[in-house]
Amino acid sequence: MNKTYLITYDLRKPGRDYAALYRAIQSIASGCARPLESIWIVRSNYSAIQIRDQLNVHVDADDQVLVIRLANGDWGSLRVANDANDWLSKNLA
Repeated sequence: MNKTYLITYDLRKPGRDYAALYRAIQSIASGCARPLESIWIVRSNYSAIQIRDQLNVHVDADDQVLVIRLANGDWGSLRVANDANDWLSKNLA
């Protein structure tokens, strides 16, 4: 059963190519939105720990990753990408 998660990160190395991290996030998701630069909202069958572990191989030791399950569908946004708002409306309501 798909659950909804917030994934956020602090990437410490300037100029590093994190494309592999972004592909890994998309690969664990049945759907996703990126409302802010370092925040993704994803639907996935994986647990938060499984998601964290899969993303860990794509970040450096001094980077930080946080994965939180979103349970109640209550959300609000201000000045985020329109496609993110549309996705959130459809997937968190």
